[in-house]
Amino acid sequence: MTDVSASAPEKMDDAFRFSYNYKRKDYSDWSNRRITLPLPMISLPSLGDEGSIPPTTIWLGAPGEIHFRAQLELPKGYIPELPPALHIKREFADYDASYVVKNGVLTAERHLVIKANEIQPNDYDKYKKFSEDVEADYSRFTVLSTGNRLGVSSYQEAIWELPYSNNPEAVRAYDEARNEFQKNNRPGEITSLQHAVEIDPKFARAWLWLGEIYKFNRQPDSALGAYRKALEVAPEEPVSYKALGFTLMQMRRFEEAIPVWQKFSKIAPEDSLGPANLAACLSALDRYQEAVSILESAVKISPEQAGLQLQLGSAYLQINSNEKAISAFHRAIEADSGLDTLHSDILNSVAFELAEKKKGLSEALQYAEKAVREQEEESSKIQIAQSEIQGLGVTDRLAAYWDTLGWVHFGLGNFDEAEKYLRASWTVRQEADVGEHLGQTYEKLGKKQQAARSYGLALEVLGRNGDPQMRSRLTSAIAAQSSKANGSLVMQDSGVQLSEERTYKLPQIRNWGGGYKSADFVIVLTKESGVEETKFLSGAQELRSASNALGALKSSFPFPDDSRARIVRRGVVSCSEISKGCIFVFYPAGVIVQPLVGIPSDQE
Repeated sequence: MTDVSASAPEKMDDAFRFSYNYKRKDYSDWSNRRITLPLPMISLPSLGDEGSIPPTTIWLGAPGEIHFRAQLELPKGYIPELPPALHIKREFADYDASYVVKNGVLTAERHLVIKANEIQPNDYDKYKKFSEDVEADYSRFTVLSTGNRLGVSSYQEAIWELPYSNNPEAVRAYDEARNEFQKNNRPGEITSLQHAVEIDPKFARAWLWLGEIYKFNRQPDSALGAYRKALEVAPEEPVSYKALGFTLMQMRRFEEAIPVWQKFSKIAPEDSLGPANLAACLSALDRYQEAVSILESAVKISPEQAGLQLQLGSAYLQINSNEKAISAFHRAIEADSGLDTLHSDILNSVAFELAEKKKGLSEALQYAEKAVREQEEESSKIQIAQSEIQGLGVTDRLAAYWDTLGWVHFGLGNFDEAEKYLRASWTVRQEADVGEHLGQTYEKLGKKQQAARSYGLALEVLGRNGDPQMRSRLTSAIAAQSSKANGSLVMQDSGVQLSEERTYKLPQIRNWGGGYKSADFVIVLTKESGVEETKFLSGAQELRSASNALGALKSSFPFPDDSRARIVRRGVVSCSEISKGCIFVFYPAGVIVQPLVGIPSDQE
């Protein structure tokens, strides 16, 4: 049910004013996280067919004003990425649009001032651009996000809302790039986009897409160049700053990212992504006091945003303002919406921050246990017949929460409990930080060889381009534990060991036809029943019967005690005459749920 109230247009001194106030009682229809603002469209006279020039002046209307204003109460915990403000001044008309959020209410205002009765022929080009900008402002989506994430991928949605070029040849080249994308031809896609921006160097949308493709192809310097060109030609577009800022942060070039986020905050002062990411850069450079100052100012403006409160609490911990940190964490929990996934995410994040600093561990234990319970309850609703992707996401989050709970137990000295949760998390995710946590736990339990092995596998996951500080810690830990194990452990072929941890021998599968066959499956595991569901996704049709053989995985997953979780795993069944049988290899959870970057999210 939606409550809508609107006052009728009222004529006041040649100004038409229209005001909307929306208040939602049921937020179930916000799941797509993209909304259009509830304001009427401002219709301006058309110039006629594309390419035609009217022979006479165009009647614009009697001088006057139109003022539209809408207030939309957002569901608690949702953060809008606001459209840019517009201030367009022309001889014949002015157009102003502004978008602000305060106390969970989004206020949008659009103001048109007609200054001349008609458009003269020599103003046709200016009027055409003016009317296109007004129409584009009406058509923009407002993207909503939840939780404490800093919007690393959500900015891509805004790219596809940017206007097209006014040059038909540039648009044609852009459309050719979309055709190449459909063919999965990355070089052709890049060539077509390069052609589009050669024709129209001010085509910001094409520059940004080009940057995304460069980044996806692991050409970060070329991506940065494309983003900077987008900023140069459209300095008022917030999305260009986001693309450049996030990419610099991913490259750990935090000093360069700081002025980008500072400029972003000037053009979009109501968008919390500015201070949030500026503070993140400062924190990454150990400039915690500066980060605290930025975040304290931000939460005064947006106290309802749980993510900012959480970030502030973390920064307080870094400067040993522990009481302030606890208070900020409490505000973060109070500010969340009560939506299951968001609530669990905030609880887990607070618990992890406290565990990292070994502060308030008894409170952290309560938060971590509650987050795990809520996420396990969410996992009980999974039906892979309807959506295996959703189930994989729930499992990935649950594994992250298991890591947090295990790490809290580690801080409390409950090493046996810590091992159970960390082993389960590692089995699903195989992430470097989880492996490091598990290695430290094995150390405390006196299991030196297992500790060294965990560190070695974590180092393998980290790879050459991982965090150098973590790499140094892991390398030192491997050497120390191997020495304590009397040199009996030598880490070799860690990549093979990683794969072996995810590989299971299956019973004979009848009628698979010989040769080499493979197929992708999704399975659901529970502690009580083992494999409860299987789903064939793609591959050799002869292997559909492998569902029965997958029951052999019944007792392989290291569930924590009393766990009621339903774990969704994806993997590949492969059968070969050379290996004389069939195996099932799980994918790490993050490989499946991580979104692909650098491509249009939808094609017009």
